[in-house]
Amino acid sequence: VERGRAEVYVPAWLRLPARLRGAAPGPFRVLARRFGRP
Repeated sequence: VERGRAEVYVPAWLRLPARLRGAAPGPFRVLARRFGRP
């Protein structure tokens, strides 16, 4: 809210998976299954 952003990720490195999911949902699903997310 203070910075005027719609989304804030803590820790900041979590932005990467969120952006990958939005940009390439297919590869994201493959990687998520591979690394433990159902």
